[in-house]
Amino acid sequence: MLPLSGLFRVLSSVRHRLYRYGIKPSISIEVPVIVVGNISVGGTGKSPVVQALALELELLGWKPGIVVRGYGGRPQITPILLTETTLPSLVGDEAVMHKQGPGVPVCVCVDRAQAAQELVRRAGCNLVLADDGLQHYRLARDIEIAVVDGVNGFGNGWLLPAGPLREPLSRLRRVDCVLIKKPPRLEQDASTDSLNTVRSTVKRYQKNVHSFSLQPTEFVRLTDGSSYSLDAFSGTTAHALAGIGNPGNFFGTLKALGIDVLEHPKNDHYNYALDDIEFNDELPVIVTSKDAVKLNELHGVKDNVYLLQVRAEFDGGLRQVLKALPLPMEPHD
Repeated sequence: MLPLSGLFRVLSSVRHRLYRYGIKPSISIEVPVIVVGNISVGGTGKSPVVQALALELELLGWKPGIVVRGYGGRPQITPILLTETTLPSLVGDEAVMHKQGPGVPVCVCVDRAQAAQELVRRAGCNLVLADDGLQHYRLARDIEIAVVDGVNGFGNGWLLPAGPLREPLSRLRRVDCVLIKKPPRLEQDASTDSLNTVRSTVKRYQKNVHSFSLQPTEFVRLTDGSSYSLDAFSGTTAHALAGIGNPGNFFGTLKALGIDVLEHPKNDHYNYALDDIEFNDELPVIVTSKDAVKLNELHGVKDNVYLLQVRAEFDGGLRQVLKALPLPMEPHD
């Protein structure tokens, strides 16, 4: 595997240089573009960060839109601007999750530059947020934010396929900011050493470093949207399903809430069928927001299926993160 990782490093470097020196053109958009991504595979919390940014930027007077590639849906060669009825089977679960979350315009296309242009032309956006795409150099960007898992970090430090890295750690020097994801407050005591190690590694390459965590807020029943407090299932046994990049993080959060978790990890962007959420018992079934958008397409979901809502909370507040970026705090007329 190590020789293949060396080849991957060379190809990644060559590809970046082709765009950096204009041999392959990057497409510039007439509005600011913020790319939120990571340099490793697996879930790091990019999507909740993008949603938090969208909401905060709206409060500052911006009209943000979100670009996603559409993983888990059908590859879209031409841009699709989401409506309230767009299905995840067409555009992917993350796109629909964004549309249902902050409610800003969302556009899906394999070519993220085309999607960004569509947001400006048809949706009137004056700022574009790209969920993932740190390595999609065809879309020119004004700001890059790298999100890092503070517990899992960078694994063995090797590039794919021998390790989890898409790009070498030195890539962090070129981003404008690194956000380190901490576990929720309920789980942080057991992760102090890992967090310190990851933070120390990151600071060797990047000085603009902030921390955030994904805090659970409530349970929501899928069939009727009823809300339940975080202690609703404490002391009970529940099935937990997670078709996300790092299911273990989700299961850990549920355990910290006092739930005896029966784990059912799924592949990222998993396409659910009713059989996946039906068991020979009456126990509650708990899923992520990303899974919920897929399950909402199914007919016959029972009343014992709930999603756990989470939100990104930033140490010092998100406004402080934005102030440390090369972006005006409010749009110019």
